[in-house]
Amino acid sequence: RSRGILVATEPVERDGQSIEMARLAREMIVSELRAMGDLPPDEAIGRAFAAANGMLFDEAQTSPTRGYDRKVLVGATAVLLDGHRCTIGHVPPGQIILIEDNLAYAVPDLTSWLPTFTVSNDSTAVPEPLGYTSWTAPILAQTELSDGDVVMVCTASLAEALAHDLDETEMSVQDLAGYHGRSPDRSLDVFKGLLIADRIEDGAAIVIGFPPRPGSFGVVTLDDVRWRLRDRQRR
Repeated sequence: RSRGILVATEPVERDGQSIEMARLAREMIVSELRAMGDLPPDEAIGRAFAAANGMLFDEAQTSPTRGYDRKVLVGATAVLLDGHRCTIGHVPPGQIILIEDNLAYAVPDLTSWLPTFTVSNDSTAVPEPLGYTSWTAPILAQTELSDGDVVMVCTASLAEALAHDLDETEMSVQDLAGYHGRSPDRSLDVFKGLLIADRIEDGAAIVIGFPPRPGSFGVVTLDDVRWRLRDRQRR
C-alpha cells in the first residue's frame, strides 16, 4: 500500500557545484514526498518542488558569485505511483515518455530537441528549471496505468539523441508505442545503443514497466517470456 516514488534531477550546467546541488535537490524532493504521503500526489509534488526550488534560489542569493548573475538551475522529474494511478511532475531539462494503451506521449515534445523545431503561438508556456525564480510551476499530469504500460525517464542528452535517431529513420514518437507490453530491458537496450553510438558520457535512463498479465498479449521474445514468468510468480 506504500506510494512508489521515482525522482530524477539534472543540472543545466555540468560543473561540480551544479551537479552537487542537483543531488541535494533530488534528496530533498524524495524526503519531502515521503513526509507528505497523506497528501494528494499532485499537491505533494508541488510542495516538494517548491522546497527544492527555494533551496536553489536561496543558494543563488547567498552565493559569492551572485554579482555575476550566477544561478544553479536544475531540471526535475517526479513520478508517484499509487497502485496503478501515476502522477507526474516535471520541469526541464530532462525527458519523460509515457506509453499507454498502445499510444506514446512525450514531455517535452521529442521534436523540440531538433534544430528545425519552432514554437507555435498556441503552445503552452514551458516551465522554468528549479532555481530560476522564487517560485516554480511544474507540469503536472495524472493517469491510470494498465498492464503493459511503460514509463521512461531519461536525461536531456539521451532525449536529444533519441529525437535525432527517430528523425533520421523517419519515425515519430508514436512508433515508440511498440514497446507497450514489452520487457523494460528492450527499452533500455535502445538507450544503451544511443549511449554507445553518440558517445554520450553523462546519459542516464530508467524504465518502469507494468507487466502484461499471464495469458495476455505481447510475448514475442524469450526475454518477454522470462519477464512474464517472473511476474506470474510475483502475482
